[in-house]
Amino acid sequence: MAVIMMITAVLGVLIPADRVSAADAYAAFGSTSYEVVEGKEFKVGVYVKCIDGVGACSMTVGYDPNCLEYVEGGSGYDAANGLVFIIDEVGNGANSRKFLLKFRAKTACYTSIYAVANYAYTYAFPDVILEDGTVVPAAPPTECNITRDASAPITIQAAAAPAPEKEETKPEPVLEEEQDTVTDETEDEELTVTEEIPEEAETVAPQPEYVPETVHVPETIETVQVEPSSIVEANPDVFNPGENNEPVKSDYSFLLAIILVISAISLILLLWLSRDEFKARKMEARQYIDELENPRSED
Repeated sequence: MAVIMMITAVLGVLIPADRVSAADAYAAFGSTSYEVVEGKEFKVGVYVKCIDGVGACSMTVGYDPNCLEYVEGGSGYDAANGLVFIIDEVGNGANSRKFLLKFRAKTACYTSIYAVANYAYTYAFPDVILEDGTVVPAAPPTECNITRDASAPITIQAAAAPAPEKEETKPEPVLEEEQDTVTDETEDEELTVTEEIPEEAETVAPQPEYVPETVHVPETIETVQVEPSSIVEANPDVFNPGENNEPVKSDYSFLLAIILVISAISLILLLWLSRDEFKARKMEARQYIDELENPRSED
């Protein structure tokens, strides 16, 4: 009796307090609480634990559909009521069976998640064969006694505000206005020069050369008349209206002076060529006067 009491005391020290008695099972989460950021996905570990080995089992995980959205990991789900169903027909024979679910945090809030073990069976271990060939049949699977459910709080934090976009560096408007002003002034200068070129061309344009008519020297003295209209016809653009509608000065005065000089020279040349005829007529006139004064010369 004393030996039995001693063995019981030793087993009480070696077995952890969270372990259950044989054929007892319970649900648990991998963490006591969860902290996530809205819009992010996260994983939740859900366990069925049994000291005799976990065989076939079934669980239901509940969540708030207003805060969380189920993504994957279960055998089925009911999104409207916030339920995920887990069914395992074999188990793994270990003291715990883990299922990994994935959720997405929809909005910032404080919520919780819970798990309920619907049923759990012990694992169907094979028979044990001893060295001498003796077969020791294993205990058949038995339904475990579910002792408790599990729950864990979840804190969903609001997502950080997006960083403000850096504004593109743009040149100061003043510089742009100065550049535009310089460009406009340059264009105005170019336009001004372009507009002034035709006026200079009209002022400096070479005048059509005036060719004086050939003066024929007759045997007798004749008056040479120069038609004024010939000057106008040779150069019809004598007057060029300017900005004040005043006649533009030209070089016709110089041309007119040349014509006058040529006319004077021509007149002198005619007189010089006609000097002999003048002398002859003068002699005839003198002889005629002498004859009139001295009628005896006819005798």
